[in-house]
Amino acid sequence: MLLKKFPPKYENVIADHITYSLKAKGKPPRVENAYVIGVVDDGHIQAAIVELDGEIERPDGKIYHITISHDDKRKPKDSNTAIARGRIRKITPFAIDVIPAILETEERTTDMTKGEVLSSKWYAELQKRGEVYFVGGAIRDELLGKAAKDIDIVVRGIDMDRLKDILAKYGKVTVNHVGGRQVVIKFVPLGTKKEIDIALPRTERKVGAGHK
Repeated sequence: MLLKKFPPKYENVIADHITYSLKAKGKPPRVENAYVIGVVDDGHIQAAIVELDGEIERPDGKIYHITISHDDKRKPKDSNTAIARGRIRKITPFAIDVIPAILETEERTTDMTKGEVLSSKWYAELQKRGEVYFVGGAIRDELLGKAAKDIDIVVRGIDMDRLKDILAKYGKVTVNHVGGRQVVIKFVPLGTKKEIDIALPRTERKVGAGHK
């Protein structure tokens, strides 16, 4: 019924589950009533908003939904980002059948996509206080139309001590020294296991004949 009402728009079709919890133990809860109440489509991913027994909010604070389809620039979990940005179109609710189950899947919540970085509070604070640029593999993958596997960021206008203080409010900060002078922060945002490299712009010093 769902795919008849909302035909998949993108090449990767999912439409097979509603995530209740990623850390649930024991039997999954029984659902008496389930309704599709809205849809979201950000141009790359398509999802249906679901109400379960009168609730739309999951135990982790995110919204119950079914990822319908997505293109190669997105992953199924990116539905959360599209929903968080408020691009929801309300529809006349219709009932669906839900069968509770525990799915054995790969860990899919540890990586952060570029979209999730852009919508994060730590990124917003860095933008407010300085200039933030994606560099390296993330740019390459975007140009190739692929989801970024590695996220590297350069920040201008914020000194290293202040940068560390800001990031420490939002996750784990480890400082690495590269090549003697270059300092790179290994940042792991709260709730993820994704390590993001964050650095200040490199300053070059040349020593030798002809250089001053």
